[in-house]
Amino acid sequence: MKIRIAGIIVLGTFALMACGQPAGPAVLISAGTSSQNLATPLSPEQQDTVAVFEQAVTDIQAAQALVASGSAPPVDDQGQSIDLAALVTTYQDTIAEYRHQQASTPLTAQSDAAFVRTYRDDNFKNNYLNDRHYMPNYDWSQDGCSGPATKTGYADNFYWPCVQHDFGYRNNRRARMHNEWTRYDIDVSFLRHMDNLCAHYGVFAKVPCYSMSTIFYKGVRYGAWSAFY
Repeated sequence: MKIRIAGIIVLGTFALMACGQPAGPAVLISAGTSSQNLATPLSPEQQDTVAVFEQAVTDIQAAQALVASGSAPPVDDQGQSIDLAALVTTYQDTIAEYRHQQASTPLTAQSDAAFVRTYRDDNFKNNYLNDRHYMPNYDWSQDGCSGPATKTGYADNFYWPCVQHDFGYRNNRRARMHNEWTRYDIDVSFLRHMDNLCAHYGVFAKVPCYSMSTIFYKGVRYGAWSAFY
């Protein structure tokens, strides 16, 4: 999975190259999404995803409070101070977009349940060898977090989420789920899996991790369109 970086576009190109992906269109929904969509009931699994992103907001706000009390602001892997308010907004917008997208889920009884379970699986790393054994008809090739992603300091941290994202992008045709909703669901699962890792770090280590996970996520959303299609 190749990910490209820089600005939002080097940012986008950066996370992109983590899947061997050139740039393409992506639509993001802002926090102003209609109340009708925001009120749509979510499944327990969807609620868990929202909870992961809400935890990120809580962790970033905890860092904001520490900075306000005199602590040095957290920095990214380039030594630059992270804009905590902007990062909170990024997650709030991500939650709004997720609620909007899940309100129109096309999953049916005919959907490939094994495929969906695998690209969403929070225990993908532990289940990897077993899944490969019992699901030999899928494409298990992958290149981890490759390309410019290797220069961020997070290619190793996010290795397994990158492998899992590769699985989703390389098997959606086999699963007959080759559509934009599936691409979105694979991408947002990628963010969830990275954030699950970030949540285990200390307060100031979490923030740079969340910052980089959103960069990787925006990279695949904005730049991996042609790799999927």
